[in-house]
Amino acid sequence: LPHPSSLFPIPQSEYPPLIHHIQAEKRWESISEMILHECSGLYKNYVDELLQFGSVYMSIPDVKSKLKNLKGIPGKRLDNMSKAVRVLKANTMVPKGAYCRVHVNPRRYPLAHTVVWESRIFYSNTSNYVFVNKIAGLPTVPTVDNLRENVLNQVESIYSSNKLFVTTRIDSCTSGILIFAKSSQAAAKINSMIISQQVCKIYRVLCHNTKSITPGLITHLFRTKNPSEHENAKPTLLRNIFEGCNLEEGRVEQDGTVWQLAQLQVLSVKPLQLNKHYSAQSIAYLTNVKDKEVNEESEELCELRVQLLTGRTHQIRLQLAALGAAVLGDSRYEPVQGLVNQLYDEKPSASAAAVGDGSMMFGPEPRAIGLHCGEMRFQDDLFSVLDTNYTRSSQSSSSLLSLSSSSSSSSEKNFCCKKWVLRLDGSEGGRNELQWLLSENDYNMSTVMIEKPPWRIA
Repeated sequence: LPHPSSLFPIPQSEYPPLIHHIQAEKRWESISEMILHECSGLYKNYVDELLQFGSVYMSIPDVKSKLKNLKGIPGKRLDNMSKAVRVLKANTMVPKGAYCRVHVNPRRYPLAHTVVWESRIFYSNTSNYVFVNKIAGLPTVPTVDNLRENVLNQVESIYSSNKLFVTTRIDSCTSGILIFAKSSQAAAKINSMIISQQVCKIYRVLCHNTKSITPGLITHLFRTKNPSEHENAKPTLLRNIFEGCNLEEGRVEQDGTVWQLAQLQVLSVKPLQLNKHYSAQSIAYLTNVKDKEVNEESEELCELRVQLLTGRTHQIRLQLAALGAAVLGDSRYEPVQGLVNQLYDEKPSASAAAVGDGSMMFGPEPRAIGLHCGEMRFQDDLFSVLDTNYTRSSQSSSSLLSLSSSSSSSSEKNFCCKKWVLRLDGSEGGRNELQWLLSENDYNMSTVMIEKPPWRIA
């Protein structure tokens, strides 16, 4: 297809992935000039935008001093070459022998330009943290070919004087709570809590109503295949627990293959009704059908509340699919519903017969699915994490705290420091009003909650 002269406006239909690999046979004063010379059909303005978009990488003969001012990213090191780094400036010099990689058709995320990001920030203080209600269809952080269209970049643009640090991530196709830190020290504080399992995440999951899912513990074994074993970018496998399997260490080794424990707890299962709990429009968006084709019979849905006990790649999506209840809209794992890996099992399960390991049947990654990170619970006093500049009040015999938030939608409140909940309505359209509420019965830990996932109307 002929290339446009600019990355904007975003084309309605996506161009297929295309990567040019260039070996510089001579020195070039400008990387933009070299790309135009080596890649036919590209406009200069388009090449300059690709550079600004973070879609161009360069690796040079291993002279580390020349790379001090370039931002490194994880990547495979070529023989006798430096690690490939993003190149953002068109006038960057290219030495002889350098290797360049140009992602000509970066994957686009139009939502980055349509969302009112100020309305997605539901808590922010002056020095430590920013809480964001992420929309589905947008990555948390930059992707390999797109540095700009992600939540981190868009929120950073609001806080122009601050570099934000990532503390939590959720998949591009997932919505819900994200926490960014305003300093490395604040990020380290949250990260240490996550590593020591003082933070738990609870998800809302939308799937077809099925008797295969009931409240209780779901356990599988999990492994990520070596990329050299499989062409899939994120190959993951599940298998059932087998006889004699010792899970005390959280991992099992069999025939030289290490399997990790994957566990989640289904807290509740709630059947949903069309036009009472969810709208046809929201379901049509997740399933790529027309609104008028959504009805009670075709979309008999239920909503799960799920707590992650381990943190494996795509864990909720994989485990529910293995039980025959794939997350609504999950085109990647719907083809393997009811299947688990049995390649290593001496006695394959008759209830979930799989051909090989099933990973060759994975579908394309979806834009948005019915998966929402709706609650985060902290064992520590969340005030000591969010803001150390609070004052104690002597208005009553119980211990009260007063917190000032820089968010324009919240005002100074008083509340009990032992058990409390930060509630966010979660509905679209305008800024959501914060409510700091006492919680005497339901929650034993400090909780941040988005009450309504994006598909709910009640």
